[in-house]
Amino acid sequence: MTTDCFNITCRGAWHEQEGIPCEDNSLSVKANGITIAVVCDGHGAEQYFRSKLGSKFATEAVKETVIAMADDNFSDFIKGKPFTAYGPMRGKDVSNITDMAYLMICNLVLNIIQCWDEKVKRHVETHPLTDEEAKLIPENLAEAFRAGKVFNFAYGTTLLAYVQTNDCWLAFQIGDGKIITFNGDAAEVTVMDDELCHDNITTS
Repeated sequence: MTTDCFNITCRGAWHEQEGIPCEDNSLSVKANGITIAVVCDGHGAEQYFRSKLGSKFATEAVKETVIAMADDNFSDFIKGKPFTAYGPMRGKDVSNITDMAYLMICNLVLNIIQCWDEKVKRHVETHPLTDEEAKLIPENLAEAFRAGKVFNFAYGTTLLAYVQTNDCWLAFQIGDGKIITFNGDAAEVTVMDDELCHDNITTS
Protein backbone atom coordinates (compact mmCIF):
# COMPACT_ATOMS: atom_id res chain seq x y z
CA MET A 1 0.00 0.00 0.00
CA THR A 2 1.22 3.49 -0.82
CA THR A 3 0.08 6.60 1.00
CA ASP A 4 0.70 10.32 0.86
CA CYS A 5 0.41 12.08 4.18
CA PHE A 6 0.50 15.64 5.43
CA ASN A 7 -0.56 17.63 8.46
CA ILE A 8 -1.40 21.26 9.19
CA THR A 9 -1.90 22.83 12.61
CA CYS A 10 -3.14 26.39 12.80
CA ARG A 11 -4.24 28.81 15.48
CA GLY A 12 -7.97 29.47 15.41
CA ALA A 13 -9.50 32.91 14.91
CA TRP A 14 -10.96 33.01 18.45
CA HIS A 15 -7.58 32.09 19.94
CA GLU A 16 -5.92 34.87 17.97
CA GLN A 17 -8.57 37.36 19.05
CA GLU A 18 -8.21 36.42 22.72
CA GLY A 19 -4.40 36.13 22.62
CA ILE A 20 -4.55 32.42 23.46
CA PRO A 21 -1.87 30.10 22.08
CA CYS A 22 -2.78 27.15 19.88
CA GLU A 23 -3.31 24.16 22.17
CA ASP A 24 -3.43 21.62 19.34
CA ASN A 25 -0.78 19.60 17.57
CA SER A 26 -0.52 17.29 14.58
CA LEU A 27 2.10 15.06 13.03
CA SER A 28 2.55 12.97 9.92
CA VAL A 29 5.52 10.84 9.04
CA LYS A 30 6.58 8.07 6.67
CA ALA A 31 9.49 5.94 7.84
CA ASN A 32 10.62 2.34 7.39
CA GLY A 33 7.45 1.34 5.56
CA ILE A 34 5.15 2.90 8.15
CA THR A 35 2.83 5.89 7.69
CA ILE A 36 1.64 7.69 10.81
CA ALA A 37 -0.83 10.57 11.08
CA VAL A 38 -1.81 12.04 14.45
CA VAL A 39 -4.09 14.88 15.54
CA CYS A 40 -4.26 16.02 19.17
CA ASP A 41 -6.73 18.61 20.43
CA GLY A 42 -5.43 20.15 23.64
CA HIS A 43 -8.13 20.79 26.22
CA GLY A 44 -9.16 24.43 26.32
CA ALA A 45 -10.37 25.10 29.88
CA GLU A 46 -8.02 27.13 32.08
CA GLN A 47 -7.16 24.22 34.42
CA TYR A 48 -5.52 22.52 31.41
CA PHE A 49 -2.92 25.26 31.30
CA ARG A 50 -0.24 23.07 29.74
CA SER A 51 -2.41 21.35 27.15
CA LYS A 52 -0.41 22.80 24.26
CA LEU A 53 2.53 20.78 25.59
CA GLY A 54 0.34 17.76 26.32
CA SER A 55 -0.83 17.63 22.71
CA LYS A 56 2.78 17.89 21.49
CA PHE A 57 3.89 15.10 23.83
CA ALA A 58 0.99 12.95 22.62
CA THR A 59 1.93 13.19 18.94
CA GLU A 60 5.52 12.34 19.85
CA ALA A 61 4.39 9.41 21.99
CA VAL A 62 2.42 7.90 19.10
CA LYS A 63 5.34 8.20 16.70
CA GLU A 64 7.92 6.80 19.12
CA THR A 65 5.71 3.94 20.32
CA VAL A 66 4.50 2.82 16.89
CA ILE A 67 8.01 2.80 15.44
CA ALA A 68 9.35 0.92 18.46
CA MET A 69 6.59 -1.70 18.29
CA ALA A 70 7.07 -2.13 14.55
CA ASP A 71 10.27 -3.97 15.41
CA ASP A 72 8.02 -6.61 17.02
CA ASN A 73 6.08 -6.95 13.75
CA PHE A 74 2.79 -5.90 15.31
CA SER A 75 1.16 -5.83 11.87
CA ASP A 76 1.36 -9.64 11.76
CA PHE A 77 -1.62 -9.69 14.14
CA ILE A 78 -3.75 -7.51 11.85
CA LYS A 79 -2.91 -8.27 8.23
CA GLY A 80 -5.50 -10.38 6.47
CA LYS A 81 -8.13 -9.56 9.10
CA PRO A 82 -11.37 -8.09 7.74
CA PHE A 83 -12.33 -4.58 8.81
CA THR A 84 -13.26 -4.69 12.48
CA ALA A 85 -14.38 -1.81 14.70
CA TYR A 86 -13.81 -2.22 18.42
CA GLY A 87 -15.57 -0.14 21.03
CA PRO A 88 -13.92 1.70 23.93
CA MET A 89 -11.38 -0.28 25.98
CA ARG A 90 -12.69 1.29 29.15
CA GLY A 91 -13.73 -1.24 31.78
CA LYS A 92 -13.05 -4.32 29.65
CA ASP A 93 -11.47 -7.41 31.17
CA VAL A 94 -8.93 -8.51 28.55
CA SER A 95 -7.86 -11.63 30.46
CA ASN A 96 -10.31 -13.83 28.54
CA ILE A 97 -10.00 -12.15 25.14
CA THR A 98 -8.36 -14.29 22.46
CA ASP A 99 -8.52 -11.80 19.58
CA MET A 100 -4.81 -11.09 19.14
CA ALA A 101 -5.43 -8.04 16.95
CA TYR A 102 -7.52 -6.44 19.69
CA LEU A 103 -4.96 -7.30 22.36
CA MET A 104 -2.18 -5.84 20.22
CA ILE A 105 -4.09 -2.59 19.76
CA CYS A 106 -4.80 -2.42 23.51
CA ASN A 107 -1.11 -2.91 24.20
CA LEU A 108 -0.17 -0.26 21.66
CA VAL A 109 -2.54 2.32 23.15
CA LEU A 110 -1.46 1.56 26.73
CA ASN A 111 2.20 1.94 25.73
CA ILE A 112 1.40 5.30 24.10
CA ILE A 113 -0.29 6.49 27.29
CA GLN A 114 2.68 5.34 29.37
CA CYS A 115 5.10 7.15 27.03
CA TRP A 116 2.98 10.32 27.30
CA ASP A 117 2.84 10.05 31.09
CA GLU A 118 6.64 9.79 31.24
CA LYS A 119 7.07 12.84 29.01
CA VAL A 120 4.67 14.85 31.18
CA LYS A 121 6.36 13.73 34.39
CA ARG A 122 9.80 14.75 33.10
CA HIS A 123 8.46 18.14 32.08
CA VAL A 124 6.85 18.73 35.48
CA GLU A 125 10.15 17.83 37.19
CA THR A 126 12.13 20.32 35.10
CA HIS A 127 9.42 22.99 34.89
CA PRO A 128 7.75 23.37 38.31
CA LEU A 129 4.49 25.23 38.62
CA THR A 130 4.64 28.98 38.32
CA ASP A 131 2.66 31.09 40.77
CA GLU A 132 0.19 31.97 38.02
CA GLU A 133 -0.32 28.33 37.07
CA ALA A 134 -0.82 27.32 40.68
CA LYS A 135 -3.84 29.62 40.85
CA LEU A 136 -5.51 27.66 38.05
CA ILE A 137 -5.38 24.25 39.75
CA PRO A 138 -8.70 23.06 41.19
CA GLU A 139 -8.50 23.09 44.98
CA ASN A 140 -9.18 19.37 45.29
CA LEU A 141 -6.08 18.61 43.17
CA ALA A 142 -3.64 21.32 44.27
CA GLU A 143 -1.93 19.43 47.10
CA ALA A 144 -1.64 16.22 45.09
CA PHE A 145 -0.23 18.13 42.12
CA ARG A 146 2.50 19.77 44.18
CA ALA A 147 3.34 16.36 45.69
CA GLY A 148 3.81 14.95 42.22
CA LYS A 149 0.95 12.48 42.60
CA VAL A 150 -1.41 14.13 40.13
CA PHE A 151 0.07 16.13 37.31
CA ASN A 152 -1.13 14.99 33.91
CA PHE A 153 -4.57 16.65 33.99
CA ALA A 154 -2.97 20.04 33.29
CA TYR A 155 -1.59 18.63 30.01
CA GLY A 156 -4.97 17.19 28.92
CA THR A 157 -5.50 16.42 25.25
CA THR A 158 -7.45 14.19 22.91
CA LEU A 159 -5.63 11.87 20.51
CA LEU A 160 -6.62 10.57 17.09
CA ALA A 161 -4.19 8.40 15.13
CA TYR A 162 -3.93 6.48 11.87
CA VAL A 163 -1.16 3.94 11.26
CA GLN A 164 -0.46 2.09 8.02
CA THR A 165 2.17 -0.53 7.24
CA ASN A 166 2.85 -2.42 4.02
CA ASP A 167 0.34 -5.06 5.12
CA CYS A 168 -2.48 -3.35 7.02
CA TRP A 169 -3.83 -0.21 8.67
CA LEU A 170 -5.42 0.68 11.99
CA ALA A 171 -6.90 3.76 13.61
CA PHE A 172 -7.63 4.59 17.22
CA GLN A 173 -8.47 7.54 19.43
CA ILE A 174 -8.60 8.72 23.02
CA GLY A 175 -11.35 11.22 23.78
CA ASP A 176 -13.68 12.87 21.28
CA GLY A 177 -13.18 13.57 17.61
CA LYS A 178 -13.78 11.85 14.27
CA ILE A 179 -11.55 9.73 12.06
CA ILE A 180 -13.25 9.49 8.67
CA THR A 181 -12.53 7.22 5.70
CA PHE A 182 -13.32 8.49 2.20
CA ASN A 183 -13.95 5.90 -0.49
CA GLY A 184 -14.88 7.52 -3.76
CA ASP A 185 -17.94 9.65 -3.04
CA ALA A 186 -18.74 7.95 0.24
CA ALA A 187 -17.43 8.76 3.69
CA GLU A 188 -17.76 6.83 6.93
CA VAL A 189 -16.57 7.15 10.49
CA THR A 190 -13.71 4.70 10.97
CA VAL A 191 -13.54 4.62 14.77
CA MET A 192 -16.68 3.95 16.81
CA ASP A 193 -18.05 6.88 18.80
CA ASP A 194 -17.65 6.88 22.56
CA GLU A 195 -21.07 7.53 24.05
CA LEU A 196 -19.49 9.29 27.03
CA CYS A 197 -18.11 12.01 24.73
CA HIS A 198 -20.74 14.66 24.03
CA ASP A 199 -21.02 18.44 23.91
CA ASN A 200 -17.85 19.67 25.69
CA ILE A 201 -17.38 16.42 27.64
CA THR A 202 -14.49 14.16 26.66
CA THR A 203 -12.99 11.00 28.14
CA SER A 204 -9.39 11.99 27.41
